[in-house]
Amino acid sequence: MSSEGYALFNLHNLPIDLSIVGTAHSHPPGSQPRPSEQDIKQFSQYGQVQIIIGHPYTMDSWKAYSRDGQEIHLDVV
Repeated sequence: MSSEGYALFNLHNLPIDLSIVGTAHSHPPGSQPRPSEQDIKQFSQYGQVQIIIGHPYTMDSWKAYSRDGQEIHLDVV
């Protein structure tokens, strides 16, 4: 699903793959890469690591979180 303001991919359509360790999504300009209540609900369903990318969508504008919404360190290689 998508519109001019967002795009959504239903993760239930993916095959079972135990190598997936988390998900990533972006937040719109003007918001911080911090998890909302809805984000935290989603986090508990998909993997151990969740990444939120904020505007301006650079290597310095993202944060990683655990399933319970706690910020964690994640190395990018």
